[in-house]
Amino acid sequence: MTYKESDEHKSVLIPISEVYHDKDLNCRQNITPLSVDDLARDIEKNGLYSPILIQPYDKKPGYKYRVISGHRRYQAFKNLKRTELPCIVHYDLSDDQVRVLNLSENISRKDLNVLEEAQAMRHFFERGYTMDDVARLLNMSRGWVQIRFTLLRLPEEIQAEAAAGTISQNHIKELYSLRDKEQQFAAVRRIKDLKARGEKVKSNTVRKIDPTDKRQRTKNEIFKMQDLIRDAVGNNLATRALAWASGIINEHDMLLSIKEHAVEKNIPWVIPADYFDKHD
Repeated sequence: MTYKESDEHKSVLIPISEVYHDKDLNCRQNITPLSVDDLARDIEKNGLYSPILIQPYDKKPGYKYRVISGHRRYQAFKNLKRTELPCIVHYDLSDDQVRVLNLSENISRKDLNVLEEAQAMRHFFERGYTMDDVARLLNMSRGWVQIRFTLLRLPEEIQAEAAAGTISQNHIKELYSLRDKEQQFAAVRRIKDLKARGEKVKSNTVRKIDPTDKRQRTKNEIFKMQDLIRDAVGNNLATRALAWASGIINEHDMLLSIKEHAVEKNIPWVIPADYFDKHD
């Protein structure tokens, strides 16, 4: 990137009528006058802490510049009916460089939710940038970029839940791994129900929704299945096996349980003499 030295490090006043607010560059998508009312009052009282970033622009008749970053501040100045904007003018930027600058500033300010960040990165993915490319451009980790890329591939209803903070970034990855939309929606409903009851939403909450999923289970999941079996048919060899799998009983106790079950069922079975030798 190259800038004019005279304007890079200082703020200049630019007539607001000459500055184009390009909504396509706005990470926050829809900014209404009402949404920046508090910001406008703060600027009126304390002044502007950070100038608006703009660039020369000749693609919109009637304008000489367009906003790169500071769209909310721009709208706040319009609310205040100001005629001039404190700006820093950036020259000779490509469209991709402008978008990087816009997104980077918003990320550093922590002004965006996860969906706004993802939507701002859509431009780069559509232009063929890889996740590694975007991570380098924004100076963020590949994992950070991957979560937002994954969010864009989920249904819009779930994207909205992510924007509202209902689902976490870990949930985004887990939801995407489910087989279909109905399972994804069911998982989100479970998360919302748990939160409504004031219960803790654990990291594996999403995965519990898929009963066809084959994977290693956690102790809590084993205990839950053990309770279900016990309630249905009482304690038996299956509940003992789950107790062994979770580490509640040892190898010797499990083998004795198998032997007792065999005797009860009149099945000839003895503990193999060399069992423990093979499992030292």
